[in-house]
Amino acid sequence: MMPRRQDLFLFFLFLIPSLSGEQEQRPVANCPPDFKWARVWDQNRQQIVFFGELSLDVSVWEVSPSSSSSPTLTTRVYNDILPGPTIHMKRGETYYLLFHNQLLDTTTTSGETRFNQLHNPNHTNIHLHGLHISPLPPGDYPFLEIEPSSSYLYRYDVPHDHMGGTFFYHPHYHGSTSIQIGGGTMGVIIVEDEEQDGVPSEILEMERKEKGETVVVIQHFDLWEMNSIVSLIQDDVFSLSGLEAFQNSFHLVNGRLNPHIYPDLEGNIWQRIRFVYVSPTENMVVELVKEGEERGGECEMRLLSKDGVYIPNGPRKVTKLFFTLASRVDVVVFCSPGSYNLQLSNKQTIATLHFSSSSSSSSSSSSS
Repeated sequence: MMPRRQDLFLFFLFLIPSLSGEQEQRPVANCPPDFKWARVWDQNRQQIVFFGELSLDVSVWEVSPSSSSSPTLTTRVYNDILPGPTIHMKRGETYYLLFHNQLLDTTTTSGETRFNQLHNPNHTNIHLHGLHISPLPPGDYPFLEIEPSSSYLYRYDVPHDHMGGTFFYHPHYHGSTSIQIGGGTMGVIIVEDEEQDGVPSEILEMERKEKGETVVVIQHFDLWEMNSIVSLIQDDVFSLSGLEAFQNSFHLVNGRLNPHIYPDLEGNIWQRIRFVYVSPTENMVVELVKEGEERGGECEMRLLSKDGVYIPNGPRKVTKLFFTLASRVDVVVFCSPGSYNLQLSNKQTIATLHFSSSSSSSSSSSSS
């Protein structure tokens, strides 16, 4: 039996011109994988805590694996992926994170260095952006220096009254923050909502369903800014290959260049999308525009929260989303089945989100 046109779409992606002018397949971008926590006893065997390991190393990351030109970004990443894994946390729990700085020691300055002067590109630490937890060691201490080839055991105690929401983690060592974050070193944190937060039950159910929510990470790479920093700090890591067509900047969405995103999205149901945007220099406005439409039709979008804080009197109907340099926006969407371009204000498409019909999803599931 011949597969339906809708089913064929799931296997054969749209073709677009590549950087060399040839017809190339656009990449597929899945949501960042979840970070793995293990439940263990603490050292005094008095309570169950969560333990996990995170490493920072150099990766040659393929931004468009399906392209014959094989464009790559050589940069620093967490656990060998860009962006890093999504860390889930719950209020009232204790987390131990063993962090390994696996970068090489390439100290680039001699003599005394100023606190905010560019130096030591491979020295680092981790900051949990937006979380209300202790800023003192061994917690979220932003002045900690983790040298190359060394490790540090963080302890995070999430308060019992911490609000659920979307946050992110990134390096915060003063001297190398720009080269590392500007190169894409970051990951998402989700503090899970609880019923006592007053979050509507419909929203809570979206979080609990296997396909109830989607994480979309948009990273803006400012090449003029990065080239300047690379020169000043004498960095020998950050570099591009096959991306010469981008003179000034480009965006990656879930680690890919102008990708298709469809595995976790279905049409004609309300579902949550957690957007995270990171840029060293520019704010951003985006909208969802159905292919073939001039403006976002057949897709209703309502704003839930900004920067991990639920808005009052929400959800509020919106047509566009505004992001500052490092911000998060949570929305719920109800879209008819089809393809929707994630467009910047200049009409550039940086990703295409595909909402399948429930029947095609069921068909795909039963045939797999």
